[in-house]
Amino acid sequence: MKRHLVLTVDCDLRSDAVSTRQETLDLLLGVFEDTGAAGHTTWFLNENDFFITENHESFLREAARRGDTIGVHDHVDFLGGKRREEALFTHFGRSLRAVRKWLAASGGQADVPFHRMGCLYQREECYRALARLGYRVLSDAFPGQKRPDHAGDVAQDNREIPAPCRPYRHDPPNFADWRSTTGRFLQFPVFHMFLDDLDFERVKKWIAAGESSGYEHLPFVWCFHPYELCHREADGARNVIDPEATDELRENIRRLRDAAGLRPANLEACRQIHGG
Repeated sequence: MKRHLVLTVDCDLRSDAVSTRQETLDLLLGVFEDTGAAGHTTWFLNENDFFITENHESFLREAARRGDTIGVHDHVDFLGGKRREEALFTHFGRSLRAVRKWLAASGGQADVPFHRMGCLYQREECYRALARLGYRVLSDAFPGQKRPDHAGDVAQDNREIPAPCRPYRHDPPNFADWRSTTGRFLQFPVFHMFLDDLDFERVKKWIAAGESSGYEHLPFVWCFHPYELCHREADGARNVIDPEATDELRENIRRLRDAAGLRPANLEACRQIHGG
């Protein structure tokens, strides 16, 4: 069984200073270079909130040069309850157009089929809007988890989905049907979210379950954010880099690679393996 370490960065920057935002992105580029993950990373750009194509072009140019995968990351919990399909279609379309425009002008990735919802939010109306925009590859399912969004509403309830489960296909209505093998979207479930609390005993169980299931390829999808490299201040801001967080990320990647036998792979490579 081939084990793939799928490093996915949701580009929520959450800092008042553009310079700090840039520093966190550059730090991540450095960590991935040091750990052999350069060119094998997936960046989900939070374009609607942070205007990454305008404010962080040097980061994007380097990620594109390396061959990293570029996707889009949209939050809907700040829409004031306006979550009907047409409002979502407009919201999602704005960020997608900006990212496509930048990639076309820079000679980068030809298509943007990859999307992840903020808070791993899962709703049929969201997926209907994403389908209309042409998205085909998602990574929102979090097996075994019921979690809220920033507004306190349920973002997703995947307690019936086991970990590990192989990537699965679905249409807008059956997003939690992990047994499905047909549909528009190829869903890559998230194994772990955030930099903290990565449980290596659980990693071993995940690998053993994959081996016993006879999987030929098993992607370990890890989801985290640039702001996690910063200290959380009293007012909730994150403007000061935390060297210990950077060291922890670097060490965990090396441990997953060397001790658990995972090899870095971006979502484009995984999409090709799984026929997306």
